[in-house]
Amino acid sequence: SSLLKMKPRRKKKIKASKSACWLRHCVCLFLYQSFLFTNKRGTQTPTIRASSFVAALDRATTTTLLRRKEQISTAANTANANLITEAPPKASSSIPLHADSGTHHAQIYIGSPPQTQIVIVDTGSRIMAFPCERYCVDCGQHVSNYYYNPENSTTKVWNACQSSDGSMNCHFGKTCEKNKCRAQQKYTEGSSWTAYELEDIVWFGTDNEIESLEIHMSLAVPYVFGCQTEETGLFQTQYADGIMGLGMFPTSLIYASYIAGSIPRYSFSMCLTKTNGSLNLGGTALSFHSPALLLKEKKNGYNKELGHHLEPMRYTPLLSDEGLFSIQVTAVYVGNIHITQDKKILSHFQSKKKPTIIDSGTTDVFLPAGSKEAFSDAWTSISTIEYANANRIYTWEEYLNLPDITFVLKDDVYWTITPAHYMEGVVSKKTGEEWIARKEDESKMLHNRIYLDEPDGTVLGSLAMINHDILFDIEGKRIGLARAVC
Repeated sequence: SSLLKMKPRRKKKIKASKSACWLRHCVCLFLYQSFLFTNKRGTQTPTIRASSFVAALDRATTTTLLRRKEQISTAANTANANLITEAPPKASSSIPLHADSGTHHAQIYIGSPPQTQIVIVDTGSRIMAFPCERYCVDCGQHVSNYYYNPENSTTKVWNACQSSDGSMNCHFGKTCEKNKCRAQQKYTEGSSWTAYELEDIVWFGTDNEIESLEIHMSLAVPYVFGCQTEETGLFQTQYADGIMGLGMFPTSLIYASYIAGSIPRYSFSMCLTKTNGSLNLGGTALSFHSPALLLKEKKNGYNKELGHHLEPMRYTPLLSDEGLFSIQVTAVYVGNIHITQDKKILSHFQSKKKPTIIDSGTTDVFLPAGSKEAFSDAWTSISTIEYANANRIYTWEEYLNLPDITFVLKDDVYWTITPAHYMEGVVSKKTGEEWIARKEDESKMLHNRIYLDEPDGTVLGSLAMINHDILFDIEGKRIGLARAVC
């Protein structure tokens, strides 16, 4: 379920001391980079792993789309096709992502000499944090098999509670311990972490260390993050070392990169598949290729498997210019059945207190409990299967009859989630492989990842983002959406 968020801290004026500190950091990094190519570090970058989802479903996605009954009215498709569009802003850098355990992850570099950590990319939170060596005694073992060690970085600065003029200097909260700013984040499912605030040089990178220092180090900025001293619940057992909040807060690395001039626009995009994806800084790295243009480029050697948009990008306004990425849903379809004609049902999707949000740090989709009856009835009438989230054996024909779920957003933007996205193969605990119930008729054990239990509002998790390029254009106060080959 969605996270309990701490209130964002408002932007402070940038002091001259910060500029001086940044200059020192740049000098340190330049000296270290020169050192690196004569004395290669022995520390190995952690191997990137990818999860396995519903392989048997992916192989027939195209067939499924062709054979499935018409899911949205012709009028809706016509309205969408007639929208006036504009080209999205272009990204200045593109960072590879990989998926594991239902979330997508980026590799970041911290400090000098640089240390690496794998973090969840989370548009539903505001802070980056991961365990610190010597400080986090009860933290779990994660993918990197080592913690960030602040004592090994010559550019780290502990964030003191008070600045030189006596004012509070903490970014994430107002708790002090031994003159260090201390923050805590709690989540509704029971997990939490506690951390000291620490500033160091941070930048996005890849698993190729040389490439990350030669190319991506231009993105390096001084950044305050959480040096975790305690983890509880899922944070102790998760794959990732930590989490990176990408919400519209002055505490995000995207904001810090924009303020420092490392990216040209306060904007980023994410294009996800079930196993990997990309985080594009400053805009989107993809563009739309019409059939005629594809044919022309094919003659010139264009590889159609390269990432591109399958349609022009459409835009819907953000409901706020800070906080979470909230958007307005104007209609919801289960297959071709409009379930929000009743204004009372629609009101649950449009709650002012808790509107619809895009949350890449959450795997699943959570719809309001007030829509459960209408959603379930429509589902059953189309698929002839009772709606449930329990593991169930589906035949291939039953799978083909499952409905698409379409959200119509303000300004006639259509966001469709297919069964290939929301039905997950059940993995056997014994073999670690997806369990095929009966091979002779291609039946599979599947789990429905759309839940109908949110008190109000909707959470569109990462499964809803699969095979879409989503532009988080904070500067333009809008969300861009396009089906894509990521």
